[in-house]
Amino acid sequence: FQLMRRMVAAGDRLFVTPGFYSPVHVLNAATGQTLSVLSGTEKTSEILHVKGTLFLVANAAIGTDGTIPDITVMAVDVQTGKTIWKTGGFRGVSGKLNRFYKHANALLTAGSDRLYLLDGDHVVCLDQATGRSRWRSPRPEQTVPLTDADIESLAEGSERSPAVPNYRADQYFPNNCAMVHSDGVLVLSQIRNTAEN
Repeated sequence: FQLMRRMVAAGDRLFVTPGFYSPVHVLNAATGQTLSVLSGTEKTSEILHVKGTLFLVANAAIGTDGTIPDITVMAVDVQTGKTIWKTGGFRGVSGKLNRFYKHANALLTAGSDRLYLLDGDHVVCLDQATGRSRWRSPRPEQTVPLTDADIESLAEGSERSPAVPNYRADQYFPNNCAMVHSDGVLVLSQIRNTAEN
């Protein structure tokens, strides 16, 4: 539900999703007039603009009965509106361990001709030009991996899986984190995965 990730201004254009399931709309930034709608961008939840390319995160699980996020990252040419590349199968991270788990975010960030996103308990690096994976690394101190079955049992309110400690299951925002890229360095800030936190 991070609305601030759904709108980006670049030059005289504004790129925005006017609804949770809506595709990206291109608006005249001065008048608010809709100039175009980018097909194939439905359920976009994050938008970045880098040198004439939009990098979008869409989550197909939104608006369905499913529990597990189904995240796709895509690159779209700003001038033509055409998709350059698309890659999927990501889970992102969710702030909730209940039926809202599917509302996950990838926390997409860009830098050094790369894209970085969170995929469950991993950080993933993609090439901006091709969408190909450059590397994948475990997030530091994420010691309680959750399976799809764990998530579904928590979402349904059924008995907690033994793999999920009580403190983790009871937390409302277990995956709160932020990620930025600056001067060639990727910085990840997250809540430590301990009983005290």
